[in-house]
Order: sequence, then structure tokens, then C-alpha cells
Amino acid sequence: MTFVRVRRGIRKLIRTTNRASRKLARRVHLHSDPSVRELEEAGTSESPAFIKAKQKSFSTPQAVIDTVIHRAVGSSTVGIERIMKGVDNEVYAVETAGGDQLVVKISRNEESGSRLGKERWAIEQCAKAEIPVSQIVSLDTIEFEDKPLGILIQTKLPGIPLDEMLKDNRSENNTDELFRKAGSILSRVNSIETNGFGELDRNGNGEYDSIGKMFSPAAFDKAYCIEVAHNVDLEEEIIERALEELYDCQTNYPKVPARLIHNDFAPRHLLIRDTQISGIVDFEDAQGGDPAREFARWEFFFEHRYPLDGLKEGYENSAIFRNDFERRLHLWKLHTGLGQLVYCYRQEFKRGIELCKDRLTKDVARF
Repeated sequence: MTFVRVRRGIRKLIRTTNRASRKLARRVHLHSDPSVRELEEAGTSESPAFIKAKQKSFSTPQAVIDTVIHRAVGSSTVGIERIMKGVDNEVYAVETAGGDQLVVKISRNEESGSRLGKERWAIEQCAKAEIPVSQIVSLDTIEFEDKPLGILIQTKLPGIPLDEMLKDNRSENNTDELFRKAGSILSRVNSIETNGFGELDRNGNGEYDSIGKMFSPAAFDKAYCIEVAHNVDLEEEIIERALEELYDCQTNYPKVPARLIHNDFAPRHLLIRDTQISGIVDFEDAQGGDPAREFARWEFFFEHRYPLDGLKEGYENSAIFRNDFERRLHLWKLHTGLGQLVYCYRQEFKRGIELCKDRLTKDVARF
């Protein structure tokens, strides 16, 4: 990976090109996606305004983006569109004078280099497995305003997100087949081995040597979870029963091999072109884990809109659905529910909180 320090010269360039930047901004188009996060896709989040506010709170100067693009592909930027998705990163669709169609992701996370490095590793492994993913152009870490910026540049894949296609009724009654194809791609992603479980480093090494360690009290602090429950009017017993099941997994989780999981597999991350899946995107949350977690997240967020049947029919490794799959599925739904409850509470997503309360109540009752 190339490390670039943005020095005073570039900062001076930024200051002296303000007028040009303002002119250039006229060709920067902003758009918001009401289904940016999974909770919004389930129709429960108040976050479109929240996302806009977060995105407006950070913006990398155009001169910095142009410099990084030129260094990566040797061509100047002629068009750029900021994509208002997510709350942690800036994402731009870029066209260069040389005809390159690129996607630029800029991370301001303190661990931006590691997170984007993990994403690069996951994408490169998928490419080796002939999964339709973008091509990595470059990954830089630069210093801007005394803080690190991780900048990942990749080729732009053709197609539109599946959720947009379904929303606009453009699937031409091909929905079931698209979900089967999605299941096939997911199976191939989950066939990729990782060296350990949990968060991955830039070389695919997981932070844990056993999956049981992902269920430790360090992952879910009981006292804090109960405090959240009290504040959102959720019965304390539901939290206690959920944590009892999850903590038990430290020693009693079935033995499974570590596999790459996308960990954010959703219709918005599947691109469709000519009734085919042209790509899968956004591996920033990828981990080493049990593929059952992919199905748990999907069912947690989309059980009423997009049932699991199509994914399971297309999933090539049908062996994972035998024996204890249903129990693992519901354990990961508890895991997802608690994590999302805490997230929504911190972000004050009221409808998201109600979704999590409903899901947790139903999932705890299964045990």
C-alpha cells in the first residue's frame, strides 16, 4: 500500500483553487438514498435527514480527490457525483478524462487503513473465486488536517442496486430468479477461507481463533444492555434471556470452519444488469465467521419483504442447512438484534428501536 502525506504544498493548492473548486462543484451532483442502511430498507428508520447531516459534516476538498485520482490512473477528473450512502464514509462516482469509471471511498475512521485494507483483501479473494466484484485500482492512506484518510479507488461496476429495481418494479417478474442467483453468489463468497473469526486484518487474519470468543461479555456488556432496555421500555428479562443464550455460545457453539462473510449482504449491495447480477459491492464490514450469520441478518431485516427461500434455493453448499442450522440462525438473530438495538438507541432512531424490540421479543421466545 502506498502512503502519501498531504503536505503544505497541497494545502496551499487547495486554498488557491477555491474559485476553481466552486466552479467544479457545479458538476458535483448530490443524491440521497432513502434505503441507505438496512434499517431504512425495512422501513423503520428516520435516518435520511440524519445521513444528510452526517455527510455534510465532512467533505474532502476537490483538489485532494483530484490529486489522488491523477496519481492512481494518470488522468484528470472530468465528472464526479457524491453518493449519499452510509454515515461513516464519503463515496464518489468519478469519470476521468481517460474514460475511467471509478468509485472512490474515503474513510475518516481512526482505523481507516485497516478497514479499507480488509475490504481490498476480501474483494481480491472474491475476484480469484470468479465472483463479480470491482477491480481495486489503489489504496492510499494520506494525512489531511492532521488526521488520516483512507482512500480506496476501485472500478465502477455496471448495473443498478437490486433494491432500487424492486422499488421501481423493474424486475419484470424475475424476482425469484434474482434471489436464487444472489444465493449462488453468497455461497461462493462464503466458500472463501479466513484465518480466524471476527474482524479481519488486511491479510484476512481474524481476531479470534475460535468462534465462541465472539460471544464473550466483552462483545455485549450486560449492564449497559439492561440500561438501554430500561430506557427504551423493553423488558429486562428479554435482554437477560438473550444474553444467557449468547454467552452460552462461548463454549457450546457448534464447531464450524472460518469462512468469509460479507456481513452486510443486502439487496442494496447487489447490482443488476440485463436480468443478471453484475456485481456485489461494499465489503467494509466483512468478517471471518459462520455463514449462518448472513442468513440471520437477511431474515432480521427483510423477513417480511424478501423471504429466505430464494437465497437458500440458490445457495450451492446446501450442507450448511442440515442439523443445527436453525438454532445457529436464531442465535445470530439475537446477536444482530442486540447490536442493532444499541446502535439505534445511540443514534436515536426511534422506529429502528421499535423494530429491534419486536424482533428480540419474538426471537427470545424461540428458545
